[in-house]
Amino acid sequence: MATIQYTTYTFHKPQIISEEEYDKIKTNLNQFSAYNPFPATGIFQSYYQEFKLGVKFFFIGGPIAGILASTEIGILEIIGGIWGFLAFGAIFGGGMQSSFSFLGFCFKKKAYYSSLLKKIKVSDDYNHFKVLML
Repeated sequence: MATIQYTTYTFHKPQIISEEEYDKIKTNLNQFSAYNPFPATGIFQSYYQEFKLGVKFFFIGGPIAGILASTEIGILEIIGGIWGFLAFGAIFGGGMQSSFSFLGFCFKKKAYYSSLLKKIKVSDDYNHFKVLML
């Protein structure tokens, strides 16, 4: 029996920031409202960096395979069919599961740091912040 192997991505919440970090971030937030101490790359940019080869293969190769398969020239139809079969296999043979897992990881990471920043903004002091983080 064949198995499909794929990568699972999990976001683990980091330890709570220290009081020194809290004070530094809180001070900067009070001075600059747009300050973001946790800059993150965009979700789709991160996705592209992680799955660059698959994305190129599917979005560039897929249409080329379709064009080749529709030419009615024997060898080009075969090449297009093989390419299309490989693209289909790459997506449904573990690539899609890994992609969804990675997107879930990115969304959870972004949500955590957004929530952390909001809690720093609304907290009165470090002890209040720790209570909010529970």
